[in-house]
Amino acid sequence: MTFPSNGAESPSKLKVVLSSVWEGDKALVWGRDRLSFSNRGNDPLTRAPSAEDWTQFRYTLDKLTIWNWQPDYNNHGVLDGLQWEIEIIYLDRGIICFGSNAYPDESGASNNHPAMSKPFVDFIDAVNKLFGARVF
Repeated sequence: MTFPSNGAESPSKLKVVLSSVWEGDKALVWGRDRLSFSNRGNDPLTRAPSAEDWTQFRYTLDKLTIWNWQPDYNNHGVLDGLQWEIEIIYLDRGIICFGSNAYPDESGASNNHPAMSKPFVDFIDAVNKLFGARVF
């Protein structure tokens, strides 16, 4: 488990990947006490979130009940579009899930639609806030 210098708990693993035909792969990964964002082979951007950032991020994950999301969200009626992957592991909880043109709704069930659901948009907003910039 990695802890920022001020003692707030960070996840042991955090990876968020969005991939589309139009924008390529975008990835945010936590490691070596830094968040690293990469996009289409450009030099990665890095940031070390504060204890308050980690606390707010975990609060948002709990509020979204992300821990209840399903492992797979696939809309087989759409062949291109956006694919996504989330892997977040804390000492007490974790989530690994993937989607292709479908997203979790408020109950955690699939919206089976290529438009991002409100819970997914709220998750992406929380990731952007944790990084300190709109990277997704």
